[in-house]
Amino acid sequence: MTEQKTADQRKAILSQTIQNEVAKGNSRIETRGDYDAVIVRGRKINIPTWVHVILTLVSVGLWIPVWILHAIFDREKRVSISVDEYGATNIQNLN
Repeated sequence: MTEQKTADQRKAILSQTIQNEVAKGNSRIETRGDYDAVIVRGRKINIPTWVHVILTLVSVGLWIPVWILHAIFDREKRVSISVDEYGATNIQNLN
């Protein structure tokens, strides 16, 4: 049977897991507790709506697919990481 981990061991496991996730690139820590954290992956590019409207009008509607793709794919993704009392990590997508 697996034995329970100490508080320091659980914190070290969480730190290592966070480090591994952030090392994958384009991630940052949003919140962090003793045994859990939320990581944000991706980067939201804020293009004002008026820019999309002008580009759509100037291009006679050719910009609409770009606008739609931007709305669908330009999102930050949040991931929850937690460490239980036995040292097992749980990584779960939040959105």
